Amino acid sequence: MKNRIELEKIDMLTDSETDIFKSCIKTLLSSSFIIRGYKNNDRLYTFAVRNFDLLESWFSYADIDLKKDEALGVIAIRSGADMRIRLSRDETCALIIIRIMYEEKRNEISLSQFPSILIFDFLQKFKAVTSLELKKTRLKEILKKLSAFSLIEIEGDPFESEAVIILYPSILFTIDSFMIDEVLGGIEAEAKKGRAKSDD
Repeated sequence: MKNRIELEKIDMLTDSETDIFKSCIKTLLSSSFIIRGYKNNDRLYTFAVRNFDLLESWFSYADIDLKKDEALGVIAIRSGADMRIRLSRDETCALIIIRIMYEEKRNEISLSQFPSILIFDFLQKFKAVTSLELKKTRLKEILKKLSAFSLIEIEGDPFESEAVIILYPSILFTIDSFMIDEVLGGIEAEAKKGRAKSDD
């Protein structure tokens, strides 16, 4: 009943508000996030916060949860398993490492709104955690995929170690600390098996 009442408010939106409402839905369905301060998202973010109940009701009909964190400045959708993107092992590792680095960087005093890291530092951390080296072409593919979901943005040539990865707070919505520990534990167990085989 509440959802129906909320959805009736769509007819009360002005033409310009209807356009923003549609843009909010398209943005959330295509990249999962609306982030305050990200590119041209401020107008969408302000509208989404003000009309959160309306958007939440609209998405509920597709069994998609809508999340809001005004401290981080993020609106996010959380869909069921059937709509989730499957990541490869190295993509999952990259995402976890970027999330860890976001946590480390977010507490630093900075004039910029979003923390950033160098690709060189990311690659060093990736190797330290996984004992693997990412080839440049694979690195570029992974970064492009994470960028498409508004998790990061690359400034400069991703083939250059001095290029910058801007980290967005949407990263915190992708994987929780329990999952990080679980995946890192799996990576460590795999590395131990590999070392044991080489010793044999």
